[in-house]
Amino acid sequence: MDLSYVVNTKDSPVPVVVTTGNTPIVAPCLSKSSTVNAPLTLTIPGVYRKNLYTALVEVTIIGASTSNIVGVEILDGTISRWKEFIKSGSPDGTKLSILVPMPIKINLGSDMIIKVDAGGTGVITVLNVVYYEQDGAQVARNYVINGDFSDGITSFTTYGFSSVVSNNVCKLTTTTNPSNYPRIYQTTPIDVASNVVLFVRCKATVINKAVLGMGLSITGTVSGALSGPGASKPVVTGQEYTIYGNIAVSNTTGIGVTGDLVGFVQLRFSLSFLDETGQLDPVGVEVDIKELTLVNLTDAYGIGNEPSAEYFNTKYPDWWDGILYE
Repeated sequence: MDLSYVVNTKDSPVPVVVTTGNTPIVAPCLSKSSTVNAPLTLTIPGVYRKNLYTALVEVTIIGASTSNIVGVEILDGTISRWKEFIKSGSPDGTKLSILVPMPIKINLGSDMIIKVDAGGTGVITVLNVVYYEQDGAQVARNYVINGDFSDGITSFTTYGFSSVVSNNVCKLTTTTNPSNYPRIYQTTPIDVASNVVLFVRCKATVINKAVLGMGLSITGTVSGALSGPGASKPVVTGQEYTIYGNIAVSNTTGIGVTGDLVGFVQLRFSLSFLDETGQLDPVGVEVDIKELTLVNLTDAYGIGNEPSAEYFNTKYPDWWDGILYE
């Protein structure tokens, strides 16, 4: 599906011509103005369970400094579905056009809320939002940024590992005898309180030494953890495993320091070495990892309609970046 669009950014709010496939449609524009130094919000009503595309968020700013950070957030009730932060540039009369080329599905309330903050002393005097609805296409977003390691380990954090990336494969080597599991992880914008089902997947191969286990899990940025899918045991050296599964996430489930998940969802890949007889040698273990995926199935299919991990993995076996269209 071709979701290219032509955006008209004249001073007055106007509809936008959006091309989906070969069919042009006219996307409506909502506008709101203010003279108050506070976040400005605009509500798009009646969009529960719809695939809504916010094609353009356009703002005019006065009284800002060149270092001000403009924040744009799309909310489903109180849950954030998308955020973008950019510098405002010129202090007065600045006009910014922010493209949002992704679907936002509202599952918690009936309205989508656009919230924009000029930051500092800046005032959003005009907020234009252009949006349209796309029917008939099942959409899934891979929340992992750089999941094919095409940009090294940008957006990832490692603990107990060194890393070398080649041909879209990240080779991790354990560097010490860590007190916790060696791991590589990435933070997503998904709030742990959003009560969603997440599909997670990666491919991993242990190269040179025995490990007890390896797998994916979900942690909160503040505290808490949820175990996830792992490779079948015993883990065979040199064998590539496709590790996948569904994890139901809320802030009232999990294991960890507090017992509850708190913060935002982190996807973590880790190794384990402890077994019944003691501890396997954890230093210098090499593991290749690639094609990390995290999909919010609740966003894609709706509450209560999330497919099984087996179904989703079979239907979409290949890795993709960003948005997947049927």
